[in-house]
Amino acid sequence: MLKKYETLKRIEEEKMVAIVRVDDAEKAEKCFDALQKGGIKVIEMTFTIPYAHTMLENLSKKYKNEITIGAGTVLDSETARIAM
Repeated sequence: MLKKYETLKRIEEEKMVAIVRVDDAEKAEKCFDALQKGGIKVIEMTFTIPYAHTMLENLSKKYKNEITIGAGTVLDSETARIAM
């Protein structure tokens, strides 16, 4: 996991954050795969995706430091804790 400063630096360098907002986990993973193949290195996944917390964990392991992955549509402290 990257430190806060490293994450902010990477976002600034890449100048683009892709946002994945789909209706199921399988589509989300396919989106991440396509974005990664296309060279996108900063991707946010919204918490509107079913099982987003599990997806965040799995995709973080899959892509390690290749992609900086963020959580979006975090509307309360409980969801924020889950995302971290």
